[in-house]
Amino acid sequence: MSILVLTTIFGGIIMIVTWFSPCMAIAVKWWRIMGLLLLLTCLFEGLGFLLLASDVCTADYKGSTGWISTPTCSLSRGGNMAIAATVFWFIAAVSMFKIPPPENQAEEVVVQTTTTTTETTKPDGTKVVETKTEEVTLNP
Repeated sequence: MSILVLTTIFGGIIMIVTWFSPCMAIAVKWWRIMGLLLLLTCLFEGLGFLLLASDVCTADYKGSTGWISTPTCSLSRGGNMAIAATVFWFIAAVSMFKIPPPENQAEEVVVQTTTTTTETTKPDGTKVVETKTEEVTLNP
């Protein structure tokens, strides 16, 4: 089913972008769009269960030799994992709407240092050297 392929593609792309979100700034708008895509992924994963109600699991088939086969489909270990995946996709989508994107902590702070040296001579002939250092942060 092509819907399950879309589940894998959407879920995989969003997973990779979410992994790298602490390293790069993501706007809140794009974070919400990723939440919508996760809701679509949840929907697509759930629609995969329509296979159990389709003709693949309910219709009789006549083979080339004339025998008739009545297929049976049941929920097994993989189906239970798909149910869990549907729930987790939904939880991930809701959390994308509730939790804001991480802030980029890797901003570089530029500090400009200015050193001023003043040498004055007093009337008695002694020299006084005064050094003043000033630091200014250029980007807050």
